[in-house]
Amino acid sequence: MVSRISAGSEELDAWLAPLLEGKPVISYAATSAGVVGQIMREMHNLSTLLVPIVVAGKCWGHLGVDDCEAERQWTPVEIDTLVTLAQVIGGLVVREQAQASLQYSEERFRVVSDTAQDAIVMVNSAAKVVYWNRAAEHIFGYSASEAIGRNALEWLAPPRYREKSLAAMRVLGATGRDNIIGKLLKIAAIRKGGLEFPIELSVASVLLRSEWHAVATIRDITERKKIEEQITYLAGHDSLTGLVNRTVFVDVLQQAIARANRGGDSFAVFYIDLDHFKDINDTLGHPIGDLLLQSVADRVRTSIRGTDTVARFGGDEFALIQAGVPEPIDAAVLASKLLEAISEPFTIRGNEIRSGASIGIAVYGPDSPSAEILLSRADVALYRAKSEGRGTYRLFNDAMDVEYRRGSRLAATCGTPWRAASYSYVPAADRYRHRLLRRRRSAGSLASSNKRSNPTRRIHSRRRAERADRSAWALGAPRGLPTDERLDRCGHRPAADRGERVGAAVQDTIRTGE
Repeated sequence: MVSRISAGSEELDAWLAPLLEGKPVISYAATSAGVVGQIMREMHNLSTLLVPIVVAGKCWGHLGVDDCEAERQWTPVEIDTLVTLAQVIGGLVVREQAQASLQYSEERFRVVSDTAQDAIVMVNSAAKVVYWNRAAEHIFGYSASEAIGRNALEWLAPPRYREKSLAAMRVLGATGRDNIIGKLLKIAAIRKGGLEFPIELSVASVLLRSEWHAVATIRDITERKKIEEQITYLAGHDSLTGLVNRTVFVDVLQQAIARANRGGDSFAVFYIDLDHFKDINDTLGHPIGDLLLQSVADRVRTSIRGTDTVARFGGDEFALIQAGVPEPIDAAVLASKLLEAISEPFTIRGNEIRSGASIGIAVYGPDSPSAEILLSRADVALYRAKSEGRGTYRLFNDAMDVEYRRGSRLAATCGTPWRAASYSYVPAADRYRHRLLRRRRSAGSLASSNKRSNPTRRIHSRRRAERADRSAWALGAPRGLPTDERLDRCGHRPAADRGERVGAAVQDTIRTGE
């Protein structure tokens, strides 16, 4: 009926205007003119009663009663009855809208929660699960049908958390508040099957049907923890050998010093340097050198106790803290054990390799109060061991300290690092001959009136001789070779002849697994 009238009819709007104010409208066909009269005549109505249907404080529609037989005089009881009926209809509309809105909200919540990567779990004041999303099924291994209705704290929380969690749920169930609300917690949970794993947990409270509920958002951080642990491990360990690095070693050394200062056991610091490692690296390649370092690290590990600490400082340098060293002889015993272990041949990818090591030792005492001093003294002792033939160890003493200081002052005067300037290795079999050669060169330099001896040239010559001797020894050649052959390697013979001799030596000394 209304659809036949234009929506913008002023007459119709004026007729229905009282309904917008919550008032009833009574009309009679005999007295209604215009559009309203036309409507009533077409409907064969003699009298009409309209009352508004109010929803959320606004006129949502109207309810009408028509009398087609007489011009009815509507009584207050009839009007109130129709108004009551309109209110009931309005309440039903509100309820339907609320249910539709709630259903829509639930659908949106389920869509969002089911596509979330984090577990969303809702529990009531008794800690029983009332909602369990798909991510929770994936993370914990329980389906929604298995989880809903069960007490979450009894089967998801490790025993060490349960008492505290139960107390928190009692407070939350009564007040909707607790100190965990709004915080991000890193704790552990239990999967189906009993496996414990790390999670990130945040909790919010919500009031539903006059009961407080807790909504937990849970993230599985197992992979993140693995990465964090790996980063932490790599920050404190050498990636090649798995030994601790310098940073961790110095920290352990400082702790050992602090314990010793409080009356604890003394200890010793070892500097271990592989002999001829550079020649092995250059001859057989860096991959073989890396495998050799790993093998050396394994042998050192098996030679020490669980209370000792071994580290790789880089290259072929290792450091060791030997705990419980009442006397220097105890450090010497371990040094001999390490030298024996490292001097045994290594078989790596079919190559039999002999390396050996030199060791410098500094035993803790009242005059060595810092890690820096102990490491420096072990370093001085190491270079004494190297300068006296390698393959041995030396304990730091006061005489070394005096020599070190004198060498440092000389190096500062000459502009040459003390280690390099004082470093000279001469095989035992030829020390006498080299001593004579040095005396002759010294005499020649004194006899020259306008020329000064060049120490750098002598150092470089000694280095060439040492490198040649090291290369042959590392590849299996015996020490104490004839002097003319060593001079050959130092470059005092024609290049062609020298190449033939060295090539033959390498061919004879490298032993492979073929």
